Parts: sequence; structure tokens; C-alpha cells
Amino acid sequence: MGLSDLISNRNRKRLFESSVRSFIPRYTYVPFSDSTDSLGDTSLSSGDEVKEGQTIAISRGFSTEGANMHSSTPGKIDSIGTCTMPNGKIGNVVKIMTEGSFSYLGKSLKKSDWHSMSKNILLDTFKTKGVANSFDLEDIPLSTQIHECTLSTNRFLAVRMYDEDPSRVTDTFVAEKFSNEVIEGSLIIAKAFEARGIAFAVSKKSHVSADEFENINLPSIVVSVDSDDYPQGFRQNIIDAVKKASKNLENSEFNGINSQCLFIDPETALSAYEAVVFGVPVMERFVHVGGDCLNSVAMFKTRIGTPVSFLVEQCGGFKMKPQKIIINGINVGNSISTCDVPVTKSLKSVSFIPQSQISIQSVVPCIRCGKCRNVCPEKLLPDLYYKAIMENLHLSQEIRETTKLCIHCNLCNSVCPSRLSLSQAAMLLCGKDDKK
Repeated sequence: MGLSDLISNRNRKRLFESSVRSFIPRYTYVPFSDSTDSLGDTSLSSGDEVKEGQTIAISRGFSTEGANMHSSTPGKIDSIGTCTMPNGKIGNVVKIMTEGSFSYLGKSLKKSDWHSMSKNILLDTFKTKGVANSFDLEDIPLSTQIHECTLSTNRFLAVRMYDEDPSRVTDTFVAEKFSNEVIEGSLIIAKAFEARGIAFAVSKKSHVSADEFENINLPSIVVSVDSDDYPQGFRQNIIDAVKKASKNLENSEFNGINSQCLFIDPETALSAYEAVVFGVPVMERFVHVGGDCLNSVAMFKTRIGTPVSFLVEQCGGFKMKPQKIIINGINVGNSISTCDVPVTKSLKSVSFIPQSQISIQSVVPCIRCGKCRNVCPEKLLPDLYYKAIMENLHLSQEIRETTKLCIHCNLCNSVCPSRLSLSQAAMLLCGKDDKK
């Protein structure tokens, strides 16, 4: 049994019944650069006072693009600088010292009727309230994704109601505990996207009732998938499941779903719902903090900018030193060297892994065993991509194009006896083509 299996089995026994609201930290480190690495504009400086939910960085671009950043706590700006982000990159942050009263937390909020809102009003709300799509574990501005979609037909919205990584339970938790809000948020996004219909991908183990999908006033389809049969939560997996299910429907329009459609996760739908219906900026995220190194584990509802180390303290600290800190899941996430990183819009989980659960992994040359090709669900050539990157080999355009089919499930990495970074090689080759 591998590390992935160990973590997966533990988490399947432990879908949290409720979340814990984390304590408000003395300092928050709110990032104000977006996923494209272009900085937002801010006129704030050290010493300025800010309110909870106040815009601290305005996204550059057209009026319907981007996602503004907001102060997740009231207080005073201590400094504006940089720090390490959960993805390992250095990002710009506003360090805020918490003090004063809250504008949204604990307040009774007025509900708005979004049905009368136009597409442009919804898109502007997504931007000004900072709604980002974390389906791909990046905080991509939702309004930008909608604005840049060039599909004239077959515009479908796909909603994954479970975690694509079985070692994580955050998406599943949000989908089940806030199913009504997630479904309504999906309808709001569908209207802004001018979607022809909505496809909901639901785990066979889900506790979301089928009745909750009955009152959707838009063509919809609900497909049931075995979320334990990894990989099952990536774009192509969902597309295949929807097309298979729609074969039984005469002249089903969902046969036209494709990779250019809009794919979202439950947190994105919930953020859209809260932004449009209650006017609440994106200031919080659900984060699953776990691993055998901790004295306790939890599903936190925490403020963006909260240091992960602060959440560790709320879990009672470490009972043993972690050998690895893994962000966003064993299979699809990444490893970081410190827990002094802030919660961002794309952070879903943090796992602290002890030495006893990590095998010695020394990298050796490829032995041409073919395991990576056999395990690849898209029947790609991971070993060839790696060789091309490492030896600067020329590949035909036809072969290079196949890297775009990679869903980054990392199965090739997990079976490679030489411990080569095969999935990353495919990503690098694909990135080179995008820059041409």
C-alpha cells in the first residue's frame, strides 16, 4: 500500500460532520496578485486602516475581467511585501494587523434576487467581489474565464461535486453541507456564462439528494461517478461521463460538451452565491488540515491570509515532526518546505506526513519499463516527454500536441520505479507550445 492509499483510506472514514471556524489571527497576509502573475493596483500603504471586506487591490484589465482582492479582517496595514505562497512561488501580500469591528461576520445580511440581474451585472459582481475559480487548484478569476470563452455553441457548465484527489475531502464536504447554495450558485454562474445547460458530476457515495436537482429551470444532467476509481475528477473524465450518460437521452444536447466549456468546483459556486445573493466578498475558504503528525485534524472555515501555521496551532500543534507538507492532495498537489504560508483562494488542504509514511525516493535513469505508458488514462508517452525535456530533443509537432491531453493526474509519477518527474515534463512541453 502506497502513501496515497494510506491517506485516502483514512480520509474516507472521516468525512467531517461540520467545519470549525478558525480563530481570527493577529496578522493576516492577504495576497493581491492574481493567477496570471500580473499585479493588481492598490493605493494603500503602511499605516492605512481597512475594513473587513474592503477592496485592497483592483484587478487590471477590462471591466468584466479579473477578481479584486479584499481585506479578510478589519485592522491596520502593517506592511506591503512578499511571502511564499502555497504553490511555492513568491507572491505579493498585504500584511494586516487585526483590530476593530467586523462588517460582515456575525451580521444579518439582506438577500438579493439575482434572477433579474443581467449577465453584465453578474460578471461585474464576480470581479468586484473577488470570485475565483479553483477547479484547477488555481485562483483564476471567474469573470476572466467567462469573458475569454469563445464558444458560440455548446456552452455548458460542468460542476464537479466531489474531490478529484481522493486524499482530500474539501470539495465533497462543501458540496454535501451546502448543496442548495452550491446548486443555486451554479445557476447564477450558468446565467452569466449563458450556458446551454448544466452537468453535475456527483459521487456515487454522495449524500446529496437527487430531489435537490429537480427544480433547476435550465437543461441539466446529473451523472454518477465512482470517485474512488482514480482518476475521475478531471475535465476529460467528466466529459466522458456526461457523454456516456447522454447516449440514453434522445437528441441530448449534452453530447456537445467539450474541454472549452466552463468547469467549476463547489467552492467556486458557493462563492458566487454569497457574492451575488448577499454581496459578500470572497474572504474565507474551507481548508482540510490533516495528517498523522497533528494532535487533531479539522475542516476549517478560515480567513484568506491566515497563516497555515496558525491553523496547526488550533489543531493542538504537532505530536511528531512532519517530514513532508503537502498542499491540495497527495496525487495532484505539491510539497512545500514550510507551513508559514497564507491561506489563498485556491488552497483546499494541507497534509502533514511523518517519516514513517515516506519511502526513500532516489532518482535514477529511466529503465524503459513502460509502466508510465500503461497506467496513463489518456494513453500518452510520459517517458518520451521526460527524455525530450532532459536531453533537449526535437519532437514532432504531432507528438508535442499530445501533451495538451495530459490531465495531470500524476499516475505516471506514482508508478515510475526511477522516481522521474514525468507529469511535470508533459506540463513543461505543453507550456513551451503555449508560448510560441
